[in-house]
Amino acid sequence: DGFDIVIGNPPYIKEYTNKSVFDGLRESAYYQGKTDLWSIFTAISLDYLKDDGTLSFIGPNNWVTNAGSSILRNKIIKETEIKSYVDFGDFKVFEQAGIQTMILILNKNIPKKKYQVEYLKISDKNESEDSVYKKMFGIKVKIDILPIEMINKNISFSTSEFSSILNKIQG
Repeated sequence: DGFDIVIGNPPYIKEYTNKSVFDGLRESAYYQGKTDLWSIFTAISLDYLKDDGTLSFIGPNNWVTNAGSSILRNKIIKETEIKSYVDFGDFKVFEQAGIQTMILILNKNIPKKKYQVEYLKISDKNESEDSVYKKMFGIKVKIDILPIEMINKNISFSTSEFSSILNKIQG
């Protein structure tokens, strides 16, 4: 029936850097131009997750706004509740990686009309690992999520005071 939990660090490969990695994936319902392997991997992982299962991935933080991740965003918005999102910004989790990363934790279930996600943004790229670790396991900002308003849009983790302004800008 699927997995109770899926945890991982799927590969972050853009098609323009390695076209052959996408051989056999272009026919997938999750493939779209300008996508990366991480987005396809994440969408397929959700399919393998049991109802009420948990997914936790580290990956690129740009999936929330990247044009090539709109299929994944809609899948996440329609089929899950995001529980936690830690955006590392310019802080390098992996010394060799040049991409900005995040940690995503979600539960696979039909989302409530409104729910909250725990959100943390690491703003200082020079912050110590100990400080980042303490913040990750400390109290995070609670952000209201209204899934119906996020379909076919970018995901923005903003407090309610800024949400209405962002919604007007995004149209």
